[in-house]
Amino acid sequence: MLREAITFQERARTPDGAGGYTESWEAVTGAPTRAYVRQLSSGEQWASQRTEGRSTHMIVVRYSDAINETMRAVIRGREYNLDPPNNVEMNDRWLEIKARLGVAI
Repeated sequence: MLREAITFQERARTPDGAGGYTESWEAVTGAPTRAYVRQLSSGEQWASQRTEGRSTHMIVVRYSDAINETMRAVIRGREYNLDPPNNVEMNDRWLEIKARLGVAI
C-alpha cells in the first residue's frame, strides 16, 4: 500500500553574513520515504480577490517521532502543509496525517 515516494521537509535558517538569515527547506533524515495517499476533498476558495484551488489528503506512513506539523511533505513535486500527525491506536506502527495542498498558511 505504501506506493508513493514522499519527502518530509523542515524549515532551516542559514545566516546570510549580514546579521540576518535566509529560510529554506531541508529533507528530514530518518523520516519515512514511502506513503499511502488518498484524497479526502477538493474545491475552490475565494482569497485575495482570486479563486484558489484547495485539496485535502490523508497520508499514512510508518511511525516516526521525527514528523510534526511544522514540516511539509513533498509528493510528486507537490508541497503539502501538514496537520498534527495521529499515532494510530497509540501503538507506534502507523501515522495518519491530514495534509493540505494549496497556498501555504
